Amino acid sequence: MGEYADYGDYFGLCIPKELLEVAEKYVAQDWGILIVDEDKEISVARKAAKRECLLRQETLTEAVIHS
Repeated sequence: MGEYADYGDYFGLCIPKELLEVAEKYVAQDWGILIVDEDKEISVARKAAKRECLLRQETLTEAVIHS
């Protein structure tokens, strides 16, 4: 997870409800955890902390170039 840390303000992992207990042990504490249910509805199990995006300009430039 750490290799993405400089590329965005918020990070999260979207998982099925059944994996929540495992995810809480392994997902970095500042990352959010989103739960997707059988109806494809998404809810927040753990809110992501805001990070400092160190490579904001580079990330946005790459996104525009590749879109």
